[in-house]
Amino acid sequence: MVYENLLRDFTQRTLKNLELIENQKLDDPDAEVYEVTQLINSLLGLVVLPQEAQFKKIPTTPLANLVRQGWAIPQTVVNHPKTPNLRKLIYYLRNAVAHFNIKFTTDDYVLTGVKMWNKTRSGKVDWAVDLSLVELRDIVKQFGALLQQVL
Repeated sequence: MVYENLLRDFTQRTLKNLELIENQKLDDPDAEVYEVTQLINSLLGLVVLPQEAQFKKIPTTPLANLVRQGWAIPQTVVNHPKTPNLRKLIYYLRNAVAHFNIKFTTDDYVLTGVKMWNKTRSGKVDWAVDLSLVELRDIVKQFGALLQQVL
């Protein structure tokens, strides 16, 4: 099946692939599928492609409004300013995954979350968050749903 609207169709297919892998893991916990890897791959696709092609279509919705709509919003790590809106959050997430500024967190060899950060050109970390996998999954799914509406 061809892409009629590249970004919208890519977003829809990315979310569908994530759902299929998550469901397969639920159906068979021993299945050799990697839902966290797919979650990061999904985030990469959802934040990099729109950033490069349609960044201005990402709304500047204040994060407080998104919280009221049920979004999980990451809290920045101490000593970093709060992210003001969705577009800036996506900008930071895009930079974190595109430049591999991520570190997985574990609890007894089980992945529990991810640390993400942004660096300035001089190498200074100017934004950082700690996300649980639940929060990351929520952001990916909520942002993917939003992209399908605005693209």
